[in-house]
Amino acid sequence: MIFAHLAFPFLERMLKILCEDHVDVDGTVRKQFEVPLGNRVIEYGKDCKRMNRVGRLLYLFYKEYASTNLKKYLEELCNLCREVYGVDKGAYMFKFIDEWRNTLIHGEKFWPTMNAAIINLVTLILLHEVPYDKYFRAREHMLRNIQFWGNEGIRTPWVFYPPKL
Repeated sequence: MIFAHLAFPFLERMLKILCEDHVDVDGTVRKQFEVPLGNRVIEYGKDCKRMNRVGRLLYLFYKEYASTNLKKYLEELCNLCREVYGVDKGAYMFKFIDEWRNTLIHGEKFWPTMNAAIINLVTLILLHEVPYDKYFRAREHMLRNIQFWGNEGIRTPWVFYPPKL
C-alpha cells in the first residue's frame, strides 16, 4: 500500500517534468491546452490556471508528448484496466487514474493490483523516455562493474538473501 502512495506523486512529478512546456512543477499552467469532459471541454490556461489532476496530466502527455508507439501502449493499458477493473476511461481516457488516486488518498478503498497498474504505467513511460543509447551505455557500465566484482571476489549484499539454511 505504501508504494501506491508513492507511485501517484511520482507519476505526477514525472509527467510535470515531461510536460514542462505546458505545466510547471507546481501545477501552474504555462501554455493553454484542452481536456474533454463528456459534453464539455476544460481549457487549461483559460478556465483553469492550475493542473491538479494526474489523469488529466496524463492525457496532456498522451496528446502532446508521447510517441506514436507509446500512445499505442498507453491505449492498451487503458483497455486492459477497463477489462480487468471495470473502470470508466472517461472522455479523456485516464479518468480512472484520477478516481484511483482520490480513492486511495482519502482511504476509501485499496486493492494491491492498483499499485501494480500504476507502477507499470510509470515504468512504461520511463522506458520509452530513456534514450536508447543512454540505456545501453548504463547497461554496459553495470555489466563491467558486475564482472569486476566477480573477478575481485567481492560479494554483493544480495548474495546473502535468501539465507541458506
